[in-house]
Amino acid sequence: AVANCDEDSLTMGVEAATDCIKGIDRKTVDGLYFASTTPPYKEKQTASIMAVVLGLRKDVFTSDFAGSLRSGTNAIRAAVDSVRAGSARNVLVVVADCRLPAPDSAFETLFGDGAAAFLIGAYGVVVAVEEMFSTTSEFIDVWRTDNDPYPRTWEDRFVLTHGYLEKTYDASLETINRQNLKPADIKKAVFSAPNLRAHLTLSKKLGFDYASQVQDPMFSVVGHTGAAHGPMILAAAVEGTGAGDRILFSNYGDGCDCFILKVTDQAEGIRNRRGIKKNLSSQMKLPNYGKYLHFRNMLEWEADRLPPSY
Repeated sequence: AVANCDEDSLTMGVEAATDCIKGIDRKTVDGLYFASTTPPYKEKQTASIMAVVLGLRKDVFTSDFAGSLRSGTNAIRAAVDSVRAGSARNVLVVVADCRLPAPDSAFETLFGDGAAAFLIGAYGVVVAVEEMFSTTSEFIDVWRTDNDPYPRTWEDRFVLTHGYLEKTYDASLETINRQNLKPADIKKAVFSAPNLRAHLTLSKKLGFDYASQVQDPMFSVVGHTGAAHGPMILAAAVEGTGAGDRILFSNYGDGCDCFILKVTDQAEGIRNRRGIKKNLSSQMKLPNYGKYLHFRNMLEWEADRLPPSY
């Protein structure tokens, strides 16, 4: 799934946020955190633009999280801490990415664009946070500097074995053990992953039944959406669970953020959102690959004689 020619991480984030706070009094939102590895500006806060577009208060606290595929869950954890500390009633966390893969690379068939949004608060809770655990790891696997138009990576087996699988397995197991739970106690396991093979390997290593317990990572219908990948899978998992169900959510990137979440009886109150299912059912097909390259300005093109049509 790719963003249209007039879309980016900001506009996708606004779409997700608008759906998230549907029916919510916007005056009760005290903070807005925006997370992305592909913000539209290198030196300008995206969260402040989003706050104005969403009609939030002028004294809302805004902050951008960037630089890692774990930035989305970093923002979620910071929001949970703010609410628990009493410095905010509700914090809106928006995660969006629109990463550019190199043409004819393995990333081109893997990457997708997407966004997710969550309202973190202490009242009317739909999904309660029972446990949070994080690890930090200085590990060079996927990276991009200011001089790199496309993400770069080391050799796949090294990256997956000693990076993703090792770090995510250890952090996920520790999180489960902290709550004295077993894999059988988890209704849905939500993992971001570099690819489908790594996702399958981690799930089986942790003892989950892949068909019934592990949430579909959506590689075949959306792709890997960068920092938004884990949060989008989480949103899809919440749509398919009911009161009392527990969710394990693990997100990797220079370490790992893990959560044990419990769905409450308030979940029925958000069934009117577009969410993942309704957005997936509303698609526009691009006519050809050249149109995608044109959207991304990846080749030189003949000057248009007429205004562009979308």
